[in-house]
Amino acid sequence: MDTSTGPRTADLVVDCTGRRSPLPSWLRDLGVPGPVEEAGRRGFTYYCRYFRSSDGALPASTFPLIEERGSLGLLRIPADHGTYSLGLISRSDDHELRRLLRHERAWSAAVRLFPGADAWLEGRSLTDGVQIMAGLTDRKRTLYDAELPLVTGLVAVGDAWAVTVPSIGRGLAMSLQLSLMLRDVLRENGTGDPVGLVTAFGRATRDGLGQVYRRCTSYTRHRLAEMDARAAGRSYRHPDWDRARALTLLAGATRTRCGRSGPAHISTRCGERAERSGAGGGGDAGRTGSRAAYAPGPLAVGAPRRPQRLAPSACASAHLMNAPPPACRRARTTH
Repeated sequence: MDTSTGPRTADLVVDCTGRRSPLPSWLRDLGVPGPVEEAGRRGFTYYCRYFRSSDGALPASTFPLIEERGSLGLLRIPADHGTYSLGLISRSDDHELRRLLRHERAWSAAVRLFPGADAWLEGRSLTDGVQIMAGLTDRKRTLYDAELPLVTGLVAVGDAWAVTVPSIGRGLAMSLQLSLMLRDVLRENGTGDPVGLVTAFGRATRDGLGQVYRRCTSYTRHRLAEMDARAAGRSYRHPDWDRARALTLLAGATRTRCGRSGPAHISTRCGERAERSGAGGGGDAGRTGSRAAYAPGPLAVGAPRRPQRLAPSACASAHLMNAPPPACRRARTTH
């Protein structure tokens, strides 16, 4: 491959260049069909500001990292030395909110709609204006067609392989898990069989993280559908969504009785029941971990374990409510 210091040869190239990876153009230049791409048609926009508290402590000792109410969400991300960020989340195609929330006064008024949020606005602002990240959705690129590699000597890890919406907090954990998978595949297979190496890695990512990615897309579909309904003045009901919400509230009540402090991480699991019933699901605003398939993160969502479908299953969010028709597509990207 060509680098800034000249051509280099290697047994394996690892693409870890992030969500703006030039991988499709690399393949196009080589005359190789582009990766099989699965991407959401719609996504979210994040309107963020950054603060530092006056006393070096967070405004509250216990709080949900994400709150979802109607067509808006509030994401709170604690950092060190009394710094933190607040992000309002809306649909990317909600142009009216986009015009309003770019202004600090309107942004602050929207944050105050969430109970207890006033204290978070008392910190000193560290940035000028509202920082906007738009069009964020789920996307996965697969270098395999009908289980055969499109190219050998090349694998993708991290966001170059798959991107999920930031509010569910899966990106870093999935990236670390992919790195460990690649390590294990290299230890077992070496680089002597190029086809066997990339095929084994593709199988490992599919079996180890495919379900996690499907849970993320399930959450995105459900949450967008809820936001659509609430913006139109309608309620949004679905049995698995309601069940997940009830389990999350129960977990929160249990946490309160135990007197735990710190950010409220809540984890619920109801995917197996949904799989048996063929129903849809959601996500949870807590930390979930179960072997390699469940990378740690503040939100987990359910999906059936049938890899040929992208239908939702069930696992809960801190304020889950209901399910839409699928909003993701499978698309063969050609170059």
